[in-house]
Amino acid sequence: GDAKSLYGDKYFSMVVILLFILHPSLVRETLYLFPCQQLENDLSVLRANPGIVCGTAMHWSWMVFVATPSFVFWCAGLPGFAMYRLKAFSQTHSNGIVDLDARFNEMIDLTSEEPSRLDDEDVMRRWGFLYRGYERKYFWWELVVSARKVAMVLIAVMLEEWGPGVQALAAMLMLQFAMVIHARKEPFTYKGQDQLETQSLACSFICLL
Repeated sequence: GDAKSLYGDKYFSMVVILLFILHPSLVRETLYLFPCQQLENDLSVLRANPGIVCGTAMHWSWMVFVATPSFVFWCAGLPGFAMYRLKAFSQTHSNGIVDLDARFNEMIDLTSEEPSRLDDEDVMRRWGFLYRGYERKYFWWELVVSARKVAMVLIAVMLEEWGPGVQALAAMLMLQFAMVIHARKEPFTYKGQDQLETQSLACSFICLL
C-alpha cells in the first residue's frame, strides 16, 4: 500500500512538472488559434486554419467554441487550479507527518510557524515542485514566474504584426516590472537564489537592448 502510494505520488509529481514546463508552449499554441492573416487577394483567413475566412459565422464559432475555451483552460485554468490547491494546503493544519528535512533545508523555525499541509510528506512529494525553495508565505511564487512566461508569450504572439521593436520594448517593460517586484519580495529561502534570479532577469533585459 505504501509503495503504491509512493509511486502514485511520484507519477502525479511528474505530471505536474511536465505541465508547468510545457505551459508556456501550450499557451503559445493556443494563442495562435486567434490571429488572422492577410492573403495576396486581400482575403483574411485564420492563421491556424486557412480554410476559415475571418469575420464569418464559422470564424466566430471557432473563436467561441475552440479558441477561447482553450485559452481560458491553459492560460488561467491550470495555474488557477494549482493556486487553489496550494492555498487550501496552506490553510490546513499538518497531518503530523512532516518532511523535517525539507523544513530544515528551507530554514523554517518549527517553533515559530505552525506546520501546514504544505509541510507534509505526501503533499511535498506531489506538489513540492511548485513551492519548495520559496519562503512559506510565498508558496504561490512559482505561479508568478509562470505568469511572467505567459506575458512573454503574449508579447511574442499578439504583437507580432507590430514588429520586433515594439515586441522588444514591451518585453523590456515587463522585465523591469518583474525585477522591481522580485526585489521588493525576495521570495526565495536563500539570499543567493534571490540574487541569481535578479541577475537572470537583468541578463534577459540586457539581451533585449
